[in-house]
Amino acid sequence: MNMDFTPVTKTVRTILNSGSRLLIPRFQREYCWDKRITREFYKDIVSRLDFSNKRIKELPYFIGTMLFLHKRGSSNNGDAEDSNDDVIEIVDGQQRLTTITIFLSALSARFEPESPAMAKKVFQYVKTTDDNDDSFPILTTKTSYPFYQNYIQTPAYERKETLLTPLSEEDQTIKEAYDTFDALMSGDNLKKKIISICGLDSDALDEYSDKDVLAAIRDELLATQVVVISTSDRSSANMIFEILNGKGVHLANIDLIKNKLFEKVPDDGTVDNAEVIWKKIQNNLSKRGDDIGLATFYRHFWISKYKKVRSNQLYDSFQKWITPSTEERYIAFLKEMEKESNRYSIIVHPRLEDFQNRKEYAPIVQSMKVLSDWFSVDQSRIGLLALLDAKERNIITYKQLSAYISMIEMFHFSYNSVCHLPANRFESIYSRFAISLRNADTQEAVTKALKILSDGFNELIPERDIFIQGFCKLTFSGHGQTQMNLATKYAINAIAMAKDNKKQFENDLTIEHIIPESDKSKSPSFASVTNIGNLIALENGLNGSAADMDSKDKLQIYKKSNYNWVSEFCQKYSEFEISDISQRAKTLASYVYEKIITPKMMVK
Repeated sequence: MNMDFTPVTKTVRTILNSGSRLLIPRFQREYCWDKRITREFYKDIVSRLDFSNKRIKELPYFIGTMLFLHKRGSSNNGDAEDSNDDVIEIVDGQQRLTTITIFLSALSARFEPESPAMAKKVFQYVKTTDDNDDSFPILTTKTSYPFYQNYIQTPAYERKETLLTPLSEEDQTIKEAYDTFDALMSGDNLKKKIISICGLDSDALDEYSDKDVLAAIRDELLATQVVVISTSDRSSANMIFEILNGKGVHLANIDLIKNKLFEKVPDDGTVDNAEVIWKKIQNNLSKRGDDIGLATFYRHFWISKYKKVRSNQLYDSFQKWITPSTEERYIAFLKEMEKESNRYSIIVHPRLEDFQNRKEYAPIVQSMKVLSDWFSVDQSRIGLLALLDAKERNIITYKQLSAYISMIEMFHFSYNSVCHLPANRFESIYSRFAISLRNADTQEAVTKALKILSDGFNELIPERDIFIQGFCKLTFSGHGQTQMNLATKYAINAIAMAKDNKKQFENDLTIEHIIPESDKSKSPSFASVTNIGNLIALENGLNGSAADMDSKDKLQIYKKSNYNWVSEFCQKYSEFEISDISQRAKTLASYVYEKIITPKMMVK
């Protein structure tokens, strides 16, 4: 295939002053430049300024290549200002042009007190007028509408406060980029930052007014050079885009996949299936509070259903597996992603209502919360996706679902939280298990798939001595939710639950230091009293009563407890000394390994 395109070196001034409308197409990723990248861009621009010889000189900055698709008109000679194109689609370069527009908007606002006329002139590179004197934004984007238009493409003095609240993560990122530029150019910062960036003497800018410096920044930004590759042929644009980004250098694989999906599902101006479904996917991943990373979800979904590949191989794997590359197939794949993203959200933030508020699912909800919030083992989601899918298809029973999720919980408690063993050894097990289970169409195939997980985990599970060694290092201090605290908290809850023969953690359980943390006189080190051998479960009210009592006096409080574990402790100890901590930790470790972990790892 011959590609029809022309590369031409242009300046930002030429691009924004062409009279064309620049459109960020629907398949492009959302704006994602963080504060660090924004500051680096500002530094790159101002570092090119030369303040010698009593005048400010600009040394043009090069910002790379951009790919434009001329949607109407006949010109692709690279000279957008000489063509009849009304709309130019930005196939590659939207992050940079969005940042430049944000920069110019902040610069215009900074000019306002110095020179309203110059502020207005700068803003013409953000929003301009056509031949009929009707105003229009030079850069149009769908994903951040209407925040981008209300905040960036409206002069500061015209903005309405009620319209300036960010409604999405992208809106917040845009606002942070604007605020970063604004802070860098505000008040004393304007000259101080440039002096620091350029390594100038502290008085080097004294002879220049703020307006002079702002004008120099404006000119440097507008003089920034770009190699623009222009074409009017979409096939050529798509092929060039893949060449520019195919190695994952500029775009993440998920962005390339999104581009491919949207390319095959045309926007007919009415119902845009791809865009509607993509928004549902994003909503599924953000509707329960903190946003779940789209790239993380996609990789876990992919290796749970299709093939175990590295992140930088996802795009190539997508092209190989999702065939034929037709609109119908891609719509089906998007709907598949939508369904899986909802299931993924349930795994990360589970609620009993996700299971029709059926009480028997409460332990499953607890296990998924522990895996996500306490153990922070993201890879478990690969297997959980397949298990929930299998239960929905009725190829496994509730008993099997519960047993295998409990096994996953026990494995990661012992392997990750207690023994801190290499985390790269179980992802392949999850992927092989998940793909096999999803493809299972007979009970024999289901049994074989489940066996992949149980056999794989039982080969990796730490041996008893190694587990005991790691368990005896667990500590708990009332100073924050550290990973160590969470691991110890889980152990205490699990022991209390097992001793009482319960299926869920006690609601009123607190962690009690038998010898109080404040009692430094009996402890040669703080670590001794925080060790798990000095810990026990206690009802919240009793814990408050015991407080900082001497351990011997606490026994009278402990005897009021309804927990079996506490009753056993009171029967064994008439007085608990610092010397008892180490041995008690080993006893607890043995109990957890033999009575809690081992039975749940023997799932059939």
